[in-house]
Amino acid sequence: MSNKTLLTALTGTTALFAASSSFAAALTWDGDTSTDFVTATNWVGDVAPDLGADDAIIDNGDAVSNGGATLLIGSTDGNTGGDGSVSVTNGSSLTTGELQLNGLEYFAGTSSADLIIGAGSSVSTAGVWVSVGTLFEDDFIQPYLFDASIQLNGVGASFTWSGFLRIREDFFGQNLIDGQPSTWTDVNFEFLWDNGLLTVAGESGLTGETFGDFVEVSNGGTTATALVPEPSSLALLGLGGLLIARRRRG
Repeated sequence: MSNKTLLTALTGTTALFAASSSFAAALTWDGDTSTDFVTATNWVGDVAPDLGADDAIIDNGDAVSNGGATLLIGSTDGNTGGDGSVSVTNGSSLTTGELQLNGLEYFAGTSSADLIIGAGSSVSTAGVWVSVGTLFEDDFIQPYLFDASIQLNGVGASFTWSGFLRIREDFFGQNLIDGQPSTWTDVNFEFLWDNGLLTVAGESGLTGETFGDFVEVSNGGTTATALVPEPSSLALLGLGGLLIARRRRG
């Protein structure tokens, strides 16, 4: 096997995944049977989402759980790439065991993993693994790309972890196909913000915004809550203010 070299890239890969998202199926939660995430009859069409290929949507206000199992978004088999997302909105909540964004191993392919939380909604996890970066193989010019995000879209959108919040780094010289990299680093929400992996209403440290203006951290640093509305809400607020001003002038 040829040697692999990884140039870690915490940012800049999102746009390259935009086109691939169109191939994912959107599967919506209905909760007909129980609150169990993996039960097929809890989803419209009685098909449970494959988070290596689908976009799972929980938007009916239910409190959903996967029974403490690991929730893996992105690559789901450790051998091929994936493109998946989980969206929790409209006051819904999701409780899971560990959350893996793109899994614990790199592989021959590309992977994108997004967790999207709407206003007043929440996700709680037992621990978080975030894999991002750009892998170059000696024999090929085309890199393998790995992208991830946690998106808080609206006031009160919150994400909580217990145990650990870790990101993969320092892949140089690792056997990235058969083995796991040796280095995982414990980070905090501000680190994710600064590197564009945590966003609020589409903003992050990469857009020049200040972490504390957009995110409130509580529970000893394990909960992040959005402080600002999503962009569409901001636009409506601006329009409302303009209409009031016009009425006053009239």
